[in-house]
Amino acid sequence: MKAICVSLLVLMSSLAPAQDTPVTQAEADVAIRKVYGHLRQVLNLPQAKFTPSQSKTPITRDQLVSRLSALHEYISERIQLKVRPTNADLKGLAPGLSEQRRRDIKTLVMLGLVSPEGLLVKSPQNQYTPRELGTILGVFLTRAMDITHELDPKFSPELMPN
Repeated sequence: MKAICVSLLVLMSSLAPAQDTPVTQAEADVAIRKVYGHLRQVLNLPQAKFTPSQSKTPITRDQLVSRLSALHEYISERIQLKVRPTNADLKGLAPGLSEQRRRDIKTLVMLGLVSPEGLLVKSPQNQYTPRELGTILGVFLTRAMDITHELDPKFSPELMPN
């Protein structure tokens, strides 16, 4: 839990200088590289094969979904909980995503790694401010920690012996 709080603080502080301008691909990749580093440390994973972009163009929804999907693949071997898929209504899925990214976003929503009512799913916007990117990555990290750690029966009422 402490690692999640520290990760979110680092992400928000690394993206803090320009709050209203869209995040570039290079800026987003700095934050995503930090996410990989924290996931690697907390989950004891091998080094990720992630090549950050140097592009100064704003990151698009398609590109962000692609990066989140790659993060999901990175942690997939450590998922311990039998995740019950959500039956979120994705009829309002915002336009502009490629067919592959539509499948990716549905998978991410089903696992809870992306909010079904969040910017990536419902909003037609295609660029994100640092605060919005921090929120998207924060939701991902929070849920990733939830599904990759085994619950302790001592502290989980539903797992306690009768």
